[in-house]
Amino acid sequence: LAVTVAPAAVARVELRAGRDTLAVGATTELALTVADAAGAPLAGRAVVWTSSAPAVAAVSAAGTVTGVAPGRAAITAAVEGRSASVALQIVPRPAAAVVVS
Repeated sequence: LAVTVAPAAVARVELRAGRDTLAVGATTELALTVADAAGAPLAGRAVVWTSSAPAVAAVSAAGTVTGVAPGRAAITAAVEGRSASVALQIVPRPAAAVVVS
């Protein structure tokens, strides 16, 4: 008798950013939670990361976001047909120093 156990289906994807504003050149890690219908976390699932505006905010395959240019972008994580997004505002890099003469 062969028994096949199917992996639990993804029921919920949550995405959180530690902040909603990021400076040009700065990076931030997004927190991704993938869970089944009972709320149990699911690990090892393939995640597809996308940015609505890659010229403003780029996202790596690991979910690291880098500010590229001022503007707004939505970052989306998709896992097995479920997805979640966060909106980020990319702002100009702060001045390193101000000289008054």
